[in-house]
Amino acid sequence: MGLPLGTIMNHYLRDLVLEQSVTFSTPSIPNAKTKKLIAEVERDLKSGRNIIGPFTTAKEMDAYLDAK
Repeated sequence: MGLPLGTIMNHYLRDLVLEQSVTFSTPSIPNAKTKKLIAEVERDLKSGRNIIGPFTTAKEMDAYLDAK
């Protein structure tokens, strides 16, 4: 990114003083099983398969679920 380390550290230290907390985060990277499931859902959405709803009322949803 081309930022000096001191600038980055000052930013994080300023946030630490203002927020009085430290937040750790990691990027959300799905594992192989999750990637496969996401791809399957995307295929279903594109082909219009396995799509139920949307329901306009809770009663409509309950009726559908009770029928299954």
